[in-house]
Amino acid sequence: MLIFTRLGWLWNTTVFGYIRALAVLLTLPLLLLTSCSNDDKNDKAYAEFFDHLVSTYDKKGGHPFFEKIDSAYRSVPDPSGYFRFRACGFHALVYYYGDKQDSMQLYIDSCLHILEQYHLTQKYSHEYANTLNGKGDYFYNTGEIEKAFEYYSRSLTVSRAQHIDSCAIGNLSYHLGMVSYRQEKYQLAAGYFNEAFIEISLCVHDSGNYYRLQEILSDAALAYVHLNKQDTARIYFYKALNFIDTEGSKYNDSRRFRILSETARGVVLGNLAKTYIATGALDTAEQLLKQSIAINSRPGYENSDAKYTKMQLAELYYKQGRTADVNRLQHEIRVALDTVPDKAVELRWRRMQYQYYTSLKEFETANAFVQSYIGLRDSLDVAAKTLKKTDYAQLLKEMETQNKVKLLVVDNELKRLYLWISFGLVAVIIVIMGLVYYNYKKTRKNIQVLTVLNNLVNVQKADLEKVLAELKLINEDKDRILRIVAHDLRTPIGAIMMISSLIIDEEMDEARKEELDMILKASQSMLSLTEELLEFSGNASERKDVPKENIDANELARQAVGLLYFKAAEKKQNINLTVADAPAIIYCYREKILRLFNNLITNAIKFSADNTVVHVTLKLGPGHVLITVKDKGIGIPPALQGRIFDSFTSAKRYGTAGERSFGLGLSICKQIVDAHNGRIWVESKEGGGSTFFIELPVGERSA
Repeated sequence: MLIFTRLGWLWNTTVFGYIRALAVLLTLPLLLLTSCSNDDKNDKAYAEFFDHLVSTYDKKGGHPFFEKIDSAYRSVPDPSGYFRFRACGFHALVYYYGDKQDSMQLYIDSCLHILEQYHLTQKYSHEYANTLNGKGDYFYNTGEIEKAFEYYSRSLTVSRAQHIDSCAIGNLSYHLGMVSYRQEKYQLAAGYFNEAFIEISLCVHDSGNYYRLQEILSDAALAYVHLNKQDTARIYFYKALNFIDTEGSKYNDSRRFRILSETARGVVLGNLAKTYIATGALDTAEQLLKQSIAINSRPGYENSDAKYTKMQLAELYYKQGRTADVNRLQHEIRVALDTVPDKAVELRWRRMQYQYYTSLKEFETANAFVQSYIGLRDSLDVAAKTLKKTDYAQLLKEMETQNKVKLLVVDNELKRLYLWISFGLVAVIIVIMGLVYYNYKKTRKNIQVLTVLNNLVNVQKADLEKVLAELKLINEDKDRILRIVAHDLRTPIGAIMMISSLIIDEEMDEARKEELDMILKASQSMLSLTEELLEFSGNASERKDVPKENIDANELARQAVGLLYFKAAEKKQNINLTVADAPAIIYCYREKILRLFNNLITNAIKFSADNTVVHVTLKLGPGHVLITVKDKGIGIPPALQGRIFDSFTSAKRYGTAGERSFGLGLSICKQIVDAHNGRIWVESKEGGGSTFFIELPVGERSA
């Protein structure tokens, strides 16, 4: 468990917690000045107005300050970007203290939009970075970890580029470390934590930074624990303890600070014990756990951490076979859980109970605890599916161990029975009766154990059947649609090819003949596309085996651009082709790479306005050929970018001239690139055009 989760409530209840929160939000509405000198003068007056508004705002009383902002807004004929930004930031502040996260998030979005609309992101990079950080905080608090990482990263990039103070960079590195930790990317998390410690150490030394630094050391240690680098983790835990002793003493004038420092020490000691348990030093681990419990069991300290640490100690006693100590701690933990519930500790408590009763061979009681354990675990798995998989594997492993132990017990008892047989015929009869009774009891116990295992298997089976059924329906829909489209296209395309072939043999001028040749080649390409669709739908009867060959990608690009020249001309567009300086030989299927060029360039034409240029570029890299297709079209919204390469994606839109999209072209491009061991990706901004990148390996075989 991370330090911040245990100490967060203590820190947030102090006046410093309020100061910290206020400081974060007040950085949003800092001074923004427009290029107009009149705006500069007006903005000074706005600054005084908003500074007075913030200083007099009562977050508890909730005075109607919005009316003052609205009144000021109406009195300004053309509010500057600065005024709008300050007003937006103040609204976000009020909703923050009103605990209205969604409303606050909307205003943070508005603040970002204003900064970008008025081109203030470069000039006021500090304010821009803090606004991005606020957005990241919102996503982190709502559990949208990937989005939180994105905004924290953007904020850190801006902060580094503009050399913003080390405190801001350190806190952003800390946030990225926490996100990476929650994503189980522990090596990355440790790197961010180390960077955060270095940067924050350069800040002003105060109580707030003291608590953050000791927390970072402990979090880095926990990351190394997960990486199974116990010696490194131990070094960081001891650094944290030493830091608490040396730096914490500077703030011990206040009883509250002394409690916070001691609480932190207790948490670190409990986590340090994990490294000794992992290396088998159980006596040292026991002493550390007891010290941690002694600290945080006191009133006013982190009692929830003491409960968690007691659970660790009970598990350690169980490993050592100290049944009495296990029972005592389990009782204490049960009392604490009944007073203040904790689902994570409750789950481990129930697992300990079924292990304990299984060791006593009280299978009915053990089975009851197994069932309650599974029920609680499944409810927690709704929010963490990866944990569900881990628990299943762990539980099956534990049950397998229990069965082995039972078999050993049975074997020993049978040997004992064989010895008693030698006492005589009468003893033999008694022993036989005992064996019958014993086998009867054993069968009942085995049935109970098998019932538990069967429940686990049924849960896994149900999950797999559900997933397979959904995949089957999706696959059937895909095959049906592809077959219909492919068959409907083949006949008219074949007719076009036939007519073109007949006409091209007649006598005519070279320009006309060249145009007919282009029609024929385009028809052939379309017919090849229908065959790809049939292959995609799994219709084996329509497939043809075509060998790969070494081909110059420059020539394929020239051919594709030539075929699409007139299509671009219809929208008064140009296609600018820049080939590589040397032959770009790739080992490929000719028609498929032509289709790749055709699909990407056609999309660029479709989604670009008239009188624009589509740039097609080929470059040779180390071991690969890089192809880029760039346009200045409508771009792709971020929400759609993750779905554009899906088959029959819903992320399809009409072109600038009303051209219809079927959501298949980019999916085929992705399949072609994958078939050639390459990769494809896109960089796009809505309204700012798109650039598609394709990396293909250079020729792998000789011709």
